[in-house]
Amino acid sequence: MNTFRVHLLAQAAPRMVLAILLAAISSLAGAATTDIANGPLFSSSSSNVKPNLMFILDDSGSMKNDYLPDDANLSGKYGKLAAQCNGLAYNPTVTYALPVNAAGASVTAPSTSMLTPDPNQQLSNT
Repeated sequence: MNTFRVHLLAQAAPRMVLAILLAAISSLAGAATTDIANGPLFSSSSSNVKPNLMFILDDSGSMKNDYLPDDANLSGKYGKLAAQCNGLAYNPTVTYALPVNAAGASVTAPSTSMLTPDPNQQLSNT
């Protein structure tokens, strides 16, 4: 064997050992095993159901639209503000319910005294 190959092997050996050790250690850091339910979760007691949490980030781009359905393509002005074309637009024929708080009780209606019937009308300080 020539000295150049020996020198390369001497340089590569610590890296190879480190790579093998990291691979062995990372295999120990896998997910923990858990039991799969044998019956429906809704009919079992709460002590049998393990907590589950999912954190999902949506970067698909569908959240940038202010209209529904997604394939409506209401990029122009026509139909964008009409409830007949846009599922997210205000519909004056619908009576919207007030939201509820964390306890499930209805929140009080906000004051509308600051609203003006005409958006071009200036608010008075009286």
